[in-house]
Amino acid sequence: ERIPTVRELAVEARVNRNTAARAVQYLEGQGLVSTRVGKGTFVEEVAQSADRSAVDGRIDSAIDQLLVEARTVGVAFDELRDRLERRIEVVRRESDDRGREKNR
Repeated sequence: ERIPTVRELAVEARVNRNTAARAVQYLEGQGLVSTRVGKGTFVEEVAQSADRSAVDGRIDSAIDQLLVEARTVGVAFDELRDRLERRIEVVRRESDDRGREKNR
């Protein structure tokens, strides 16, 4: 997916263009976006660009936080699993719907 130009990002975020350009350069350095001359800057596939162990660590950390929060507020793990499965289905449907809209 194409991201806005540096100028558009600067206007949207209400920051100096140099700041927006540095942000894009940082994202490029992380392998999260790539710039194609004359075409724009595009988001890279996470599986291709990110170090898998770092991604796994971030996901595990987020899951751990969710488990602690659930236990703190008294949500049983079985209930949490059911809720998570429902949310996964919602996100899948929304993603599928966006994909169909793009192909129209």
